[in-house]
Amino acid sequence: MSNERPTVKKLSNGLEIIFLRYSSAPAIALDLWVRSGSTCETANEAGLAHVVEHMLFKGTKTRGPGEIAAQIENLGGEINAYTSFDHTVYTALVASRYAKAGLEVLADALFNSVFDENELFMEKKVVLEEIRRARDLPQHCLSRNLFKSAYGTHPYGLPVIGNEESVMGFASKDCKNFVKKWYRPSNMTLVAVGDISEEKFFSLAGQIFGSKPPAPPPRKPKIPAKAPRQGFRGFVEQKPVGEIYFDLAFPI
Repeated sequence: MSNERPTVKKLSNGLEIIFLRYSSAPAIALDLWVRSGSTCETANEAGLAHVVEHMLFKGTKTRGPGEIAAQIENLGGEINAYTSFDHTVYTALVASRYAKAGLEVLADALFNSVFDENELFMEKKVVLEEIRRARDLPQHCLSRNLFKSAYGTHPYGLPVIGNEESVMGFASKDCKNFVKKWYRPSNMTLVAVGDISEEKFFSLAGQIFGSKPPAPPPRKPKIPAKAPRQGFRGFVEQKPVGEIYFDLAFPI
């Protein structure tokens, strides 16, 4: 692994870029971090950050549904995303000679998604199935109960994926408003590691992301600190499975 330190720069529109050259393989890994997750949602938006993540693969002004993923996969690459409490992350891995294409696809998804109502309806059903399937996974139920027990009604105690009622209530305008508020260059960090010169990478990133309009970082909701629980707390849930699963957590 390289012992070099990454180079950090910031575009005029506020996008932070972190780059490290790594020449052991002719590839480049791209992670675009949005500082917005489930803790940024209002009470009526439970699960919206996750739904938006799904929808960013469902069509832009110039790419149809499925073309975002297909374009990367046709280059032999991979593209994915995940949503957490505090971040949503979009990832792409491509051969380094396709660095420009990888950056262009990520930028198009994040800044030009159309949130078609029909696509949204189908994707909400996908998320509903994820919610229902998770209930049958002992590991997921254990983790969910652990966070609920530790944090209660604090945002960290609520499921990132939301619930059936909130998810089915989302409309295209809800996704667009969420993106308008949180998906700003000043609220993002692009991280890249790969076999490409630093000069060339920053030039490409500047060309592709530098034209995005600047906006001040969004104001995040104030979340009160959760006082640590005193003493031992435990819970048991019985399920018809052949193994025993358990978690043990400590406040630090």
